[in-house]
Amino acid sequence: MRLSSSCPCVRTAANHPISDIQRPVSVGSTQTAAIGWLAAVAVATCAANVERTNAREQAMIDPFTSRMADLDALVEKCRGEGAFATGIVRDTSNRSNRDWKWWSVEIERTDDKGLERRRTTAEIFVNEPAPGVPSVFKGSWSARIWQGVSKDSFAKRGGRSLSWETPSAKELDEALASLLSEAEKAINEADQSGS
Repeated sequence: MRLSSSCPCVRTAANHPISDIQRPVSVGSTQTAAIGWLAAVAVATCAANVERTNAREQAMIDPFTSRMADLDALVEKCRGEGAFATGIVRDTSNRSNRDWKWWSVEIERTDDKGLERRRTTAEIFVNEPAPGVPSVFKGSWSARIWQGVSKDSFAKRGGRSLSWETPSAKELDEALASLLSEAEKAINEADQSGS
């Protein structure tokens, strides 16, 4: 990362070399140390501002980063309504530039029935496009039943592709509600087969 010379704290640091800051002065070593600390804080603040600026610039030039931001805004619009009000909402995206990026959101529900714990999840996922790999929305669900620290007494997963270019808030909510219903259906079938 390169700090811009237009940043005020960089110009200040340039006018006061570290050797000058660290050199003992008549005001005492405590004040000298404070000056050095303030200079370090100023440079660190500038660095953080540059990082934020770089992130905004990357969003403007990287179509998938921009798309992820649009989908994040869609989730915020849905939050507290419909399926989003029935469980824990998690951002399960991978935003790292070190790996291939994807965007995903998950809703998790956990209930107790006697000593058993039941968990259902629904997730919507879309990957960053790559050569020969199109960017496709997918929905997945999972259902689990277990007791304490023991292994799962029941576990099942499912999913399907979603023919979206960009979903609306209604489509996103309805898809997650449908996936959660499929997971609940799997739990109910497990109860019936065990009775």
